Amino acid sequence: MSCSSIWKVFYFLKAGWYINEEPVQHQIDISLRSWASSSIRSESSFDSPASPAMASRVASQRFAQAPSTPAKQSLSQLLSSSVSSRNSTRQTPASPTSGVAASRLIDASADTILDWRTIYKERTELERRWSNGEPSHVTLSQVHEDAVYCCYMFGNMIITGSRDQSIKFWDHRAGSGKDPLLVHHMPKAHRLSVLCMQVDPEDIKCRGLMVTGSSDANIIVWALRGFLHTCDDNQGVAGITKRSLRSSSRLKKPKQVAVLTGHKAGVLDLFLSPDKTKIVSW
Repeated sequence: MSCSSIWKVFYFLKAGWYINEEPVQHQIDISLRSWASSSIRSESSFDSPASPAMASRVASQRFAQAPSTPAKQSLSQLLSSSVSSRNSTRQTPASPTSGVAASRLIDASADTILDWRTIYKERTELERRWSNGEPSHVTLSQVHEDAVYCCYMFGNMIITGSRDQSIKFWDHRAGSGKDPLLVHHMPKAHRLSVLCMQVDPEDIKCRGLMVTGSSDANIIVWALRGFLHTCDDNQGVAGITKRSLRSSSRLKKPKQVAVLTGHKAGVLDLFLSPDKTKIVSW
C-alpha cells in the first residue's frame, strides 16, 4: 500500500503524533517564486509586477524549454509527486516537461509532496526505540555551591559553570553504575557568575578550546590542552577510581590564554563561528 494520503491518515490516528509542514511549504514556495521570477525577468527588459496568471504561464513555457539542470530535475521530481498524488486515478503521470504539468508547480503544496509512508515508518521505529530502550538516568545534585547556569557534554565528560564562579569537569560513564566523579575544579574561573560557555574539543592549536562568559562582563578563552580527550581515552568503562583520578592530576589542565573585556555588563551568551576563528557574544 503506497498511497501517501492513506499513510497520512494512519499517522494522525496515533495519539500525540504531529508534524510541522511549514518548513517544507516554505522551501517549495521559495523554489517556485525563484523559478517564476527568473522566467519573468528573462521575458522582459524592465522590472514590473506580474500577476499570478502571468507568472504561471511564463513559468510553464520556460520550464518546458529550459535545458536539464539540477534545479530543473528537483522541480521535476516535485511536480511528479504533486501530480501523481492529486490525480492517482490516472495510469500514466503527466510529463514533468509539459506546459500544463508545469503550471501545476504553482499549486504544489507540502501536503502533496511529503512521503507519508516513509514518515510513518520512521516515526514507528523511533517510538519502538524509545519504548524498548534503557536510558541511564544520572542526577548531579548539589555539585556546586550555587545555581548551575551552563553545561557542556563531550563523550564521557560533563563541564558545568555556576553562579559560585567555578567551573567543574565531571567524568560520567553511562551504564557503569557509578555516580559521576569530579575530575577537575576551577574554583575562581571568573570574578562573578559563569553564565555561558562554548567548547570546541577539536581545536588544533589549543588541543581543545573553551570560551566562557560571566556576570563580570568578561569573556575568558581557555586552552584545554588535550584534557578532554586524555580523560576520555585513558580509562575503561569501569575504571574510574580514586587512583585513576590521582593519576589524572598529572595531566595538563585547562589554562587561561585570553581575557576579552569589550562588554560593560554581563555576557549572557556566546557563539563560535563554524570555522572557530570568531566569537560572537551578547
